[in-house]
Amino acid sequence: MKCRKNQQSRGLEFSQLKNDCVIACLYEEDGKWYFVKILELDEERVEVKVQFFKQAGEDKPQRGFQLSTKKDVAFVPMTNILKLVESFKKSSSRARNFHVSQEELTTIACTFSRLMQDGQL
Repeated sequence: MKCRKNQQSRGLEFSQLKNDCVIACLYEEDGKWYFVKILELDEERVEVKVQFFKQAGEDKPQRGFQLSTKKDVAFVPMTNILKLVESFKKSSSRARNFHVSQEELTTIACTFSRLMQDGQL
């Protein structure tokens, strides 16, 4: 994957985050990034409580993502948030699967790679 400069974004403010928004963030426990849904905002600690999305099929992101179990939650500091995801949409009106645009997926992956290389995550 070749990253262009305009495919690297971060510049988020905590005030832009809202409950039920979908973000991409680093999960420090395993060093990977995930799509997550914001459940709560903690302004004092500047972190968010999130619920993870999982891939709908084993290692097949083209099938989309599904919200994982209610117990699959964590607290994520603002510094680990990569992007507010704008293209995350249901695959149909009844579907449990969600999809994200390839362009936004590439932007998130490039942002993650750049930050890891720079030692910022």
